[in-house]
Amino acid sequence: MGIKPISGAELTLADGTHLTVLAETRQGYRNLCELLTLAHAGEGRRRTPYIEEEILFRLGDGLLVLSGGRHSRIQQLLHRRDYGAAAASAKRYKARFGDAFYLEMQGDGANYGNRAALSSGLDAHGDAFP
Repeated sequence: MGIKPISGAELTLADGTHLTVLAETRQGYRNLCELLTLAHAGEGRRRTPYIEEEILFRLGDGLLVLSGGRHSRIQQLLHRRDYGAAAASAKRYKARFGDAFYLEMQGDGANYGNRAALSSGLDAHGDAFP
């Protein structure tokens, strides 16, 4: 039928922010499974699973990484108008994942602060992003 399934998950990082990872290759699927297992392992993690960023970076081969929606670190920084920190975070992910990192920008219809100010801030600082 030409339908290609893709496996992925929204991961919560240790700081409580979220991002989306998708398995692009078989190795990526194995790494995704290991990330999910590690996220649920350890004291208290069954109820609130999370993964440390350095583990994601270590097990990132074969994964596509989306910066995440409004609960992502980059979106949270943009919302606070901390464009330098948001750009630094995006650059760190771009350096690790290269073309497998996607900066997610979305209008989800939620009342999420002053969108006009956010848009003008991104226009002014857009060159700082990879």
